[in-house]
Amino acid sequence: MRRFQIQIVRTRVDLVATKTSIKNKVHAILAKYDYSCPTNDIFSQKNNTMAKTVDLSWIDRMAVDAYVETMFVIEKQVRKNRLKYLQQRLHPYQKKMKE
Repeated sequence: MRRFQIQIVRTRVDLVATKTSIKNKVHAILAKYDYSCPTNDIFSQKNNTMAKTVDLSWIDRMAVDAYVETMFVIEKQVRKNRLKYLQQRLHPYQKKMKE
C-alpha cells in the first residue's frame, strides 16, 4: 500500500513541475511583448481571457495557446491524482471503521 502512495506522490510532483515549466514558457513569450498581467496569476479564468487579447505573432500565439491548454489538462490530472491519493490514504481507516 505504501509503495502505491509514494508513486502517486511522485507522479503529482512530476505533473506540478511540468505545469511550472509550462507557465515559465508562457511568461517568457509574453515578456517578449512587454505584457504584464495586472494580477499575479495570468492563468486564472479572467486573466487567461485577457491574455488571449495580447497581440502576438502567429507562432507565439500558437505556442501560448498550446501551452495554456496543456497546462489546464495537467491541472485536471493533478486534481485527479490528489483525489486518488486521498482515497488510498483513507482506505485502511475505512476498513477499520467497518469492523
